[in-house]
Amino acid sequence: MSNPLRKSEITWGCIYAFIQFFVLGDIAYILYYLWDIPLWCLQVGIFALNFLCTIIIFRRFLANACATALQKPLRILVYAIIGLLLYFAGNFWMSILIMLIRPDYLNLNDASISEMAQQSGIWMTVGTVLFVPLAEEAVFRGLCFRGIYDRHPVLAWILSVCLFSAAHILGYIGIYDPVMLLLAFLQYIPAGICLAFIYKKTNTIITPILMHTLINLIGMTVR
Repeated sequence: MSNPLRKSEITWGCIYAFIQFFVLGDIAYILYYLWDIPLWCLQVGIFALNFLCTIIIFRRFLANACATALQKPLRILVYAIIGLLLYFAGNFWMSILIMLIRPDYLNLNDASISEMAQQSGIWMTVGTVLFVPLAEEAVFRGLCFRGIYDRHPVLAWILSVCLFSAAHILGYIGIYDPVMLLLAFLQYIPAGICLAFIYKKTNTIITPILMHTLINLIGMTVR
């Protein structure tokens, strides 16, 4: 794969990824309890901060990805749609499996986003659709998948998919029982696989960003 990340992007990307997933959430809850700031407002703020920091840290990687995408826009669109269809198919069968195991399963991440979207009007939709895809794809498909792929391609697939799933359930450790936590983890695997697949096929991070944007747009629209 072309367009490798620079060492500075990998270093600062790893540092900020740790802050993003293990620090910002705790800071948000502290601010919520100290000053009673609405959770949706804090969440949108985190989305915007992640978006800006991602652009700053990965600016060269993203610029090269945009240049590659402009050379083959139709291919990008086609694979984004292919990835979207594969995701919905995989998610359909995974949902059936989950409901067979635990009919009472509820995705708390989706439920909390839906609740905050109702409270915030358009702002949670803007954050989820415009800010989240770029920030998450830069970390999971750029930093993790692309950063490892040349030396350890199999490990790149496994880590990028597993870390993507894990990031979406971190906040629910201790809330879910072990079985529910595992099912929540499994629910994000189809998306992780499809996003990495279309990135590999098109060799630009813009494709999974587009697909991720479409997933979130559809999800926010049908809530």
